[in-house]
Amino acid sequence: MNSVLLALCLASVVLASPPADKYPAGISPHACPNFPF
Repeated sequence: MNSVLLALCLASVVLASPPADKYPAGISPHACPNFPF
């Protein structure tokens, strides 16, 4: 179940394309509350 949520989360992050320089991993924590687990 967690892998499904993670996949959906990563997909939403890629579609949203947040600025990579704003976050070290290029992922906005607000866009993905379940990551990292």
